[in-house]
Amino acid sequence: ASFSDLADRLDLRVVNKRTLDALICAGALDSLGRNRATLAANSEKVVAMAARRREEVELGQSNLFGAGEDEDFPSDQFSEEPEWSLEEKLRREKDVLGFYVTGHPLTKYLEEIDRFADVRVQDLPSRVDQTVRIAGVLVNVKKQKIKKGVNEGKTMLKATLEDTTGGVAVCVFANLYERVASWIRADLPVLATAVVRESGGALELTVSDVAPLEGIRERLAREMEIRINLTLADEKLMGRLKELLKLHSGTTPLALRLIRPGDFEVKLKAADSIRVTPSPRLTGEVRALTGEDSVRFHFE
Repeated sequence: ASFSDLADRLDLRVVNKRTLDALICAGALDSLGRNRATLAANSEKVVAMAARRREEVELGQSNLFGAGEDEDFPSDQFSEEPEWSLEEKLRREKDVLGFYVTGHPLTKYLEEIDRFADVRVQDLPSRVDQTVRIAGVLVNVKKQKIKKGVNEGKTMLKATLEDTTGGVAVCVFANLYERVASWIRADLPVLATAVVRESGGALELTVSDVAPLEGIRERLAREMEIRINLTLADEKLMGRLKELLKLHSGTTPLALRLIRPGDFEVKLKAADSIRVTPSPRLTGEVRALTGEDSVRFHFE
């Protein structure tokens, strides 16, 4: 199958560009062998091609199913696009289908959720009037102007927080919203601290704190530990590591665990003058230098 095959068979009385884009976002056309971003970027061309071929058939100039493979629409007419990120794929799937197909936005944060969250949506009925920490994706995000009271004129936020077990209404009042307005948005995986409220049989979370799940380990860590295999480390590597840590200096304590497999292992706490600001970027750069399993965070 190819774009040309699709255009040959496209009935524009049933399928228009909007329908085609929805099929692309849902993954229904993945079998065409091109990534979704490329399919989406060329959907208008495919619709135009379908219209042209239909017109030719009606004029008796060609056989509806007789066009050669990409004969009138060679591959160099397509704009090849980098594939969407997984997050973008999932967002578009949810938009057109109402659910995820390729995966779930929370899957990459399972370790963080296991460590920092203490409840799932399905467990909330047993936690009414209690404070919980819950992870989820914000959807149906709506900003509302407060019309009266001490916060009149300020903005609050209403949304739904969804995890893999369900969804629950959330409310972010004005004082907190002012602190998070610069980054909070729909489709964002977050960790929220909230009180579970019940009214008329419906649950709602009154949020007192919220943070993106991305980088949550680094932000909450009380110590960053780097494990160094001495059989693989040399002076050049250690020099690069030192420069890297200097670029990310901060207030979080740092420790080095020096390992010589089968011989010894020792943990050394760095001097107070050598502290860091943990971040996903720093974690990735250190792992690229010293190994995928070389970075640990301690929270106690």
